[in-house]
Amino acid sequence: MHMSDLSDNRRASAFCDASKIYTTLGDMDQAEQYAMQAVDKAVETRQLQVLPRLSKLASAIQATKPGNAQGRAIQEYVHDAQQRFSN
Repeated sequence: MHMSDLSDNRRASAFCDASKIYTTLGDMDQAEQYAMQAVDKAVETRQLQVLPRLSKLASAIQATKPGNAQGRAIQEYVHDAQQRFSN
């Protein structure tokens, strides 16, 4: 494994962490943006262990803010990514 691969592999986790931070700050648009980037990078680099973390974050958003569009969008995006890899 090359160092460049390692840093690229860690980006999915970093995007996930950024999404959590923006959720805590209440900036749901940024939280959604970083969550989507995390899903895309997780799929690209096969770092699928990030997907359950994002699903949990989306569930937490929906639990604290029922009907929140960003939480629902994150959950659906994660679910779609998981479905692609379960088939």
